[in-house]
Amino acid sequence: GSEMCIRDSSGSPLANPADFPDWTVHDEPHAYREENTGAATYPDSNWFFEDGAVRQTSDIWGDVSSFDPFSAYYEYGTYLIWDGVEVDRDYVLTARVRNDDDDIFGVAFNFDDTTDFYLFVTEDGAGASRLYRRQHNQTYRLSSTGNHIAQGAWYELEIRVSENSIVIRATPEDGGSGFSLSYTDWWLSGGGVALFSSGSDDVTFDDLKVTDGICDDLGVCVGLDGNGDS
Repeated sequence: GSEMCIRDSSGSPLANPADFPDWTVHDEPHAYREENTGAATYPDSNWFFEDGAVRQTSDIWGDVSSFDPFSAYYEYGTYLIWDGVEVDRDYVLTARVRNDDDDIFGVAFNFDDTTDFYLFVTEDGAGASRLYRRQHNQTYRLSSTGNHIAQGAWYELEIRVSENSIVIRATPEDGGSGFSLSYTDWWLSGGGVALFSSGSDDVTFDDLKVTDGICDDLGVCVGLDGNGDS
């Protein structure tokens, strides 16, 4: 796979991480792995680069409903936060994603800190995808669908933010039918980007890109320098 990079409106790389000094790993406090013995243990996550992509292979997870009555089916897990990268309210985030497990993974965006962000997750085992807002350490489920990213398949993931509108699309690379999820939320503000995994021990993220700019309904984005990107 290609090295993951994040780009400005002209297409120039803003960051090209060779190793993890450019990233921060955040394992949520209540995330744990339940071993075959039934005893709860608290392992570290296992994020690493391989062939230019990012992988996470720990089964780290946690049932947030025990701690947060506003959870709305949100699960604790692990985040890989891209340091020094900040998005505003007009941008497009794209990535190639794959999960060879059937549990939860996704992408967090407008990531202000570990208690304030948006999170898109998808889960083959439950047959669902969801959009959450984590606000002041409470979780609100904004939107959900019975469609999901299938286990063992590569998908093109796109998160398009324009003013107060969020549109998420997932399209399988094999040409099958994709799905979308959307929401309008006035709480949107700037923040960073993070990759997320919960209960999934074989997740891959590749070709992560973020393009600043205003995007129209045809998918054409006009960057801050006036250049058009598709």
